[in-house]
Amino acid sequence: LVLAAVIYFKLHQKEFSIARALGVSSARVIRWHLVPVMLLGIMGIGVGSVLGWHRALGQIQVTLSALIHDGQELNVQLSAGIPVLLCMMSWIVLGVTAFVCYATLSRHSVMDILYETRKNRGATRKTDISPDSADTLGASLTAADVAETPDTSAPVQPAKHTLPYRTRFSYLARFTRRHVFRSKGRTFLTLAVAIIFILALGWIQRSIDRAEQSIIDAYESVSVEAEILKRDSLNQAKQPGFISSSTVDAILSTGFVKESELVVNATDAKLIRILEDTRAMSAFTLCGITNANHLNRETRNVVLSSAGDGTITYQDGWDASMFEADYDLETTPCPVVIPEAVLTSQDISFGDELTLDAGLQEMTVVVRGSYTGQFDGLGHPPANRSLVLMPHSSMRTLYDGRELFYSIAKYVIEPTMNRELGTFRVATEQIVENDTKSHLAIRLVIWDEELRQVIEPMDKNLTLMKLFYPVAQLAVIVATGIITLLSLLQKTKTAFLLHILGIPSRTVQVVLGSEQVLLGLVGSILGILVIIASGNWSVRTVPCVLVYLLGLAIGTVAGGISLTRDQNHA
Repeated sequence: LVLAAVIYFKLHQKEFSIARALGVSSARVIRWHLVPVMLLGIMGIGVGSVLGWHRALGQIQVTLSALIHDGQELNVQLSAGIPVLLCMMSWIVLGVTAFVCYATLSRHSVMDILYETRKNRGATRKTDISPDSADTLGASLTAADVAETPDTSAPVQPAKHTLPYRTRFSYLARFTRRHVFRSKGRTFLTLAVAIIFILALGWIQRSIDRAEQSIIDAYESVSVEAEILKRDSLNQAKQPGFISSSTVDAILSTGFVKESELVVNATDAKLIRILEDTRAMSAFTLCGITNANHLNRETRNVVLSSAGDGTITYQDGWDASMFEADYDLETTPCPVVIPEAVLTSQDISFGDELTLDAGLQEMTVVVRGSYTGQFDGLGHPPANRSLVLMPHSSMRTLYDGRELFYSIAKYVIEPTMNRELGTFRVATEQIVENDTKSHLAIRLVIWDEELRQVIEPMDKNLTLMKLFYPVAQLAVIVATGIITLLSLLQKTKTAFLLHILGIPSRTVQVVLGSEQVLLGLVGSILGILVIIASGNWSVRTVPCVLVYLLGLAIGTVAGGISLTRDQNHA
């Protein structure tokens, strides 16, 4: 807004001067020029604020809808006074900036305004080209040249002067330095434009980087689960397990699974007392589980399911982690948990060893716990059978080489692989489609609603920023070029005087353009220092500086050509 007010002031400075020269009071002329600024400002700020506020509320609603829990009400209605206050503050900033510019200009005399000069402590008015400046450019005038009245009837012939290259470069540098410090307002504007544009592009680039990092963090922090379910929940299998171990293993081998929650079932095993050859327990369902946290959890594979009331009592020194460990079954007996009723009726104690016979193979197990109640997190085991719980890995070893069937198969996807869920989905759909060993038709469901609710709004915002960034870069190039061009066009009189004094057109372009380039480079360095001081410097900030310098170069070249065009006629 400040930059817009300053540019408007620069474009209408001559109108202000003419009105003052015609005798109009400063207060009235300031009012005349402030009215268009304020009207244009309130229209632009109003339209932009309405559109921006509507967009912001929409984004807030999308973001909050992904974070709230079910049943909570979503209310993003904010007071209308907030955008109105922001509009008024912006409008006031625009008006105050324009008023300060015109009020400062009105303090000078009409002649100073018309000739774009300022008096210095009552001294005589300084022209854009002083004798010292002429000397610095190798175009010093003799006393006769100064005293002689030019013949206006004949065309002016530029004088030709030749100086050594090093001397000429030194004089050009002195001339540029003097003009930089003399035109303080123009110098400040050029520096401010460079700093503001570089900071703006840097801020947009940092916003894109932060959005990308936020999406990466969201992908890696959100847990996505997948589960194998019955295609028709009303179907019931004759056996407690219905998912083939081949399908379960194929999904585990995709490389996407971080951890799994599995329940494998078998009904052909027997528990036998060692050295007695008598059955300690028969007609039970052997369940191999990966952990005990889900035993009382509701399962989606049962039509009418509720949380169970089963409770496990472990032997001293043992806990639920026994199901997660791998055991060397040749040296270490496998721990199992049996019903409390069997423990009492068969006079079995914690620590007793039994033989688990699975037909083709058997292993030694040791009782490490007992349970009471019913577990509903194991799928749908037969109601008339008791359960024996053992580690999943040990049960797979016991039935090595044989097809087993699972009642529960849940997977947690590796967070770093969340970006490739599409690949996982295609691969698992192919695995399920090729399954011919499961007892029932199955399907794989990926529970990624939370990920999609969090990521999709962020992806949309990132896409918008990436689309807006090239537009912002183009706008910076165009704005920088126009401002540089206008700044150079204000030096038309200086360019003509230099040409009359014998300075070649190419040298005039270099002299006046070098001032803009020098200020642009200084402004770029200041912008970089500000970014470094704020701790936001990165290699990706370099293109922001290059974009500004490109606009500066285009404006300088266009301005230099405009200054030296048709000089002989002028």
